[in-house]
Amino acid sequence: MQIVQMKGGTTTPKALATQMGVSQATITGLVDKLVKEGMVNRAQSSMDRRQINVVLSEKGEATLDRAPDALQQRFVREFERLEDWEQAQLLSSLERVAAMLDARDIDASPVLTVGALDHDKRAN
Repeated sequence: MQIVQMKGGTTTPKALATQMGVSQATITGLVDKLVKEGMVNRAQSSMDRRQINVVLSEKGEATLDRAPDALQQRFVREFERLEDWEQAQLLSSLERVAAMLDARDIDASPVLTVGALDHDKRAN
């Protein structure tokens, strides 16, 4: 939702997938959940009838106004500051780990859903 907001309140699923570094299938699942919650809407593009845009709703805008910066967005900003060779090295390493775990086709959307994260489980 923050990416949609940064892009003026509307963007394409492809642009979201590219910026987040996930598949379009993952974005479809996330957008489905956000539509169901009333946070975003799907709308036909005024420039290309074949294209569907993800549009931030009033409820989504209000939620973002109250929300802290998402961890993933911080990661994206810092990742984009890295040199090209550093980005390539990190991606290569992560792809290697995913291959070692046979996890290339795992859907990341459960990890990327909205909700509180319990960062310090050791405190219990």
